[in-house]
Amino acid sequence: MQSPRRLKLLAVVLLMASGLMGGVAFWHYSAQLNEEERRLVGLWTHADGRAYSQNFRSDRRFHLNVIASLGLDMRWRLNDGLLLIYRINSGSNGMIPLPDSVFKIANLIPGANGFVCPQTTEISRLCVRWNGEDNIFLSNHQVEIGGCGAGLGEFTMRRVTEK
Repeated sequence: MQSPRRLKLLAVVLLMASGLMGGVAFWHYSAQLNEEERRLVGLWTHADGRAYSQNFRSDRRFHLNVIASLGLDMRWRLNDGLLLIYRINSGSNGMIPLPDSVFKIANLIPGANGFVCPQTTEISRLCVRWNGEDNIFLSNHQVEIGGCGAGLGEFTMRRVTEK
């Protein structure tokens, strides 16, 4: 018969292993693009001739050439016609970025808001309407971001094709 100490150690090891396997499975399945997202992957430009483009990469990174010099780590997700664009906070200014659910709890602790921040910050919510494979109509989804009515209005984009 094993000692209670060994049983506790075995239980902890099994719990850690199952948590690791669950985390790997979650990461694997959350990293895959849905059909709508695969359709959006690529370089897009404004149909009205504005001089900037948007690149939706297959690793869900988002690149907008007019703000590339700021060095923001931006990501995107598209589901049921709703496009979310958000940035990943790096923890600048001594702030510790926490996953959103953990941040909500930590923010309840008095004084914690001085040294923790959410890991992601939403930048835009846009409704996507497809017009064929190479044209999309984006419209501002009504949401308040950071206490103000933010958004980009309405515009049409077209896919930049290789020549």
